[in-house]
Amino acid sequence: MDIKAPWDKYHQLAGMADDACDTLLLRRSLRLIAPSGLPNEFRTTHVEPLLSAEDCDKIAGQIPPGSTHKWQTFRTEHSLDPALRGVNASSVGIPVRAHLIRHDVLPNHSPFAHDPDARQ
Repeated sequence: MDIKAPWDKYHQLAGMADDACDTLLLRRSLRLIAPSGLPNEFRTTHVEPLLSAEDCDKIAGQIPPGSTHKWQTFRTEHSLDPALRGVNASSVGIPVRAHLIRHDVLPNHSPFAHDPDARQ
């Protein structure tokens, strides 16, 4: 499952109006997929001009504990936005802090702990 952005920024990276992007449905999907017992993987394409290190930390915290999360390298040549085609590919990749945060998650950590709507 693709996780594009932190929940609070999702509408921007999905190209939608804030009120048209219901992240509650995405959060529910995470809760259904993660414990399903079926092979799964969560992925995020890191586009450096669009996702800060703080955003990457937030995304990593959204992934359910014990789940696989892979950072994909943005391939500039496939961008629909001409401004992103000029991004230096060598500077685009896995953000250092984001790939380390998964090791810091406590076993009882829940990405939904501070989000009452996600528990419904």
